[in-house]
Amino acid sequence: MTTELGLIASLIPTLGPLGKPLFKGRLGLLFNAGTIGGGLLLPLLTKVGFTLSGKPPSRSINIAASLLALTGGFILRYVWVKAGRISADDPLATHYYNKI
Repeated sequence: MTTELGLIASLIPTLGPLGKPLFKGRLGLLFNAGTIGGGLLLPLLTKVGFTLSGKPPSRSINIAASLLALTGGFILRYVWVKAGRISADDPLATHYYNKI
């Protein structure tokens, strides 16, 4: 999860203006809240918290964290495809990509 957070952070400078649909608007909110917040940070912080406390997490907490990670992964794929379609429909983004 830490690696995936690092890779997502590297998207911002890599995509430049092409990443606007991914980080702005309704899709951006879904991406930030669903993928980053609920799918990566919440399960990661839960795991770290239980590791630092020395107590094993209960079965229900493990299941909840796993479901959050799976849901976050689904949201990532959905948002990635939708943002790609929006970017492909934008003529300025297409010209920017071809100019690179």
